Amino acid sequence: MTTYLVECYWPGVDEQRFTLAVDRLAASNGLAVTWKSSILIPDDEIVLCLASGPSVEAVRESARRAGVAAERVVPCVVPSDDQQVADDRSESSIERPTSTRKEQQ
Repeated sequence: MTTYLVECYWPGVDEQRFTLAVDRLAASNGLAVTWKSSILIPDDEIVLCLASGPSVEAVRESARRAGVAAERVVPCVVPSDDQQVADDRSESSIERPTSTRKEQQ
């Protein structure tokens, strides 16, 4: 199975609506798609999800059945668990931006 990044631009999304959508995505919908993780970026009204499935079309249809508008579905590469642990240990050496997108506007 291929892993996909699913981008959902969702005006007015809040934590409650996000949580309900994640629950619907996780429910079995008859497609061979597994929703792995989701993140809400409230200031930008964006929900990002990782899903694995047989095709872009299957992931998009799974999102549609859950009532989630997936504006963009693209294949992506996710590091293995071992790589993520190594990255976490070196995280302190990464420079972080000092302002958020909203502050820059």
